[in-house]
Amino acid sequence: MRYTTLRKKVIRPVRNFLIYLVLKICFFVCRALPLSAAISLGAALGSMAFAVVRRERDRALSNIREVLTDIHSERERRLLARGVFRNLGRNAAVILKVPSFSREAVAGLVTSEGLDKIDRVLEKRRGALLLTGHFGNWELALLYLAVRGYPINAVARRLRDGRFDRFVHTLRTSHGATLIYRDEGVRRMLRALRENKLVGVLPDVDIKDVDTVPVVFLGQKTEVVTGPVQLALLSKSPIIPVFMVLEAGRYRFTIEEPICIEDTGDRVEMLRRYTQHWVSVVERYIRQYPDQWIWMHERWRFLTSQDTK
Repeated sequence: MRYTTLRKKVIRPVRNFLIYLVLKICFFVCRALPLSAAISLGAALGSMAFAVVRRERDRALSNIREVLTDIHSERERRLLARGVFRNLGRNAAVILKVPSFSREAVAGLVTSEGLDKIDRVLEKRRGALLLTGHFGNWELALLYLAVRGYPINAVARRLRDGRFDRFVHTLRTSHGATLIYRDEGVRRMLRALRENKLVGVLPDVDIKDVDTVPVVFLGQKTEVVTGPVQLALLSKSPIIPVFMVLEAGRYRFTIEEPICIEDTGDRVEMLRRYTQHWVSVVERYIRQYPDQWIWMHERWRFLTSQDTK
């Protein structure tokens, strides 16, 4: 049996089963522990992952080294990268724990700033695109909006392993949120917006086989998806950047000013300008809280010759 066939038919299914088994064990352990203990356990597991998961650790360190040029020592870079893994562990613990909480308990985890901005937009009956990054606890933002009674839909990608997909779907929809899968097409997103609902998107990491424009992100030229701006243009809905930040052991949900898309006639320049707008907002939060973004993603690998012009 060739190695590629062996990997596909034997190694990958066994690996996925073991990961799923560990995930289910973590789920039941977190359910049994008080929230503070579950968060501490998640942070410890994040530290362990930093030590063990070499590829993602090295990629995070490489990106930090390339982008955050104001960090001069390797020790500081490693501390930051380790903090990223620890934050992901905390986030995972919270999300595994929250489905067992009452709606009031979920709302009590978060202090919010600017929900009135969403309220004012919904009064205009056009819905809104809520844009965030893989930053802070983005999954908790979805659950928080749901328990606060907002008609929130999140655009998500189906996971290859059916067990993972069903498990994650259950967590994300546990308090009333709705998922729109990317393979269901733009029509369902537009329908939700026209029904005056919120559609959450996370476009900060590169997605293959979609339209992109060149922008500057964290001081580096890269390609970023134009989907949010195109969707806002089609629906006449604003883009509202939102962020779930962990500060001093408590989550703060911040809503930025809406970005209203105006069709200037020059489609290429319009897509570039408004995409750069929201990218700059996301960048501001990443620079302020660098340990709360997923630095292990290959964010800057796609750059065409046109991008350097």
